[in-house]
Amino acid sequence: MAAFRGVVIGARSDVSRLGTRASGITTLAQTEAGQIRVSVWRRSDGQNAYCVQVEDNPTFSCGLRTAELASGTLEGHRPGTLDTDH
Repeated sequence: MAAFRGVVIGARSDVSRLGTRASGITTLAQTEAGQIRVSVWRRSDGQNAYCVQVEDNPTFSCGLRTAELASGTLEGHRPGTLDTDH
């Protein structure tokens, strides 16, 4: 059963994809210069975790550099109140 849903809104029709508790879900938004990776998954303690990273685009880059922008859990948070783990 799906625990996560990702939506892509672009020039064509909107599409969505599902992720289970076991698989989680990851999405990439890419340009020639780089990409933003957003991942959501279920941790072993049952909380939903997230990680947002900015990366070189591997299609146009020799080496992949990654920087974490944010990470944490989604439980108990309202929009605008997310705290990160670091």
